[in-house]
Amino acid sequence: MTGLVKRYGATVAINGISFRVERGDFFGFIGANGTGKSSTPRILATFLAPDSGTARVFGQATRGEVHRRGLRHRSVHVFLFNSRGELFLQKRAVTKDTFPGCYDSSASGHLDAGESYDACAAREMEEELGLTPADAPVLTPLFKLPACLETGWENVMFYTCQSDATPRPNPREIESGRFFTLAEVLAMVQEDPGRFAPAFVKLPGKFGQQMGGA
Repeated sequence: MTGLVKRYGATVAINGISFRVERGDFFGFIGANGTGKSSTPRILATFLAPDSGTARVFGQATRGEVHRRGLRHRSVHVFLFNSRGELFLQKRAVTKDTFPGCYDSSASGHLDAGESYDACAAREMEEELGLTPADAPVLTPLFKLPACLETGWENVMFYTCQSDATPRPNPREIESGRFFTLAEVLAMVQEDPGRFAPAFVKLPGKFGQQMGGA
């Protein structure tokens, strides 16, 4: 960790701290309230973004190991809307190792080591839907879901995007996909949530809350 800074309004909770914790070491924080004891580990866990500085956690695991051991990790989900306000849903390929044949967000995926959420969202849009930044130029981050059982222990950053470019689903990832009205999506989830990947089921309600409060 180098030069980490986190502010809450005019209050500076973390003021340029730097340290390194070696493998096997135990490290704790002692200090008065408001001195960054909670904010620092929340930044390391990707629940908070620093205002400046860098924080890196070393160590990698394969995707299979991460899921098998229930390790917390990072992912993105993207809702792609057309100009009519319809949402593109993908139906996961039956060859997928998790939730085959289930409906899911327009695009989603794990972050690579060292990759940012924004870069991952753009990469997944191209890899899964064939949409380049020229096709879908603005990916807007709205909120983050903390890791839990339903998300597969993923810290999920949620994005929205609007484009009338035609998605070209990757057949290795996606069996099929099409645009639905939001009313159709909500009715489908209510009627049979088992048709959807569990993380997706949490997203429409949270999205509605976010937009309702905007």
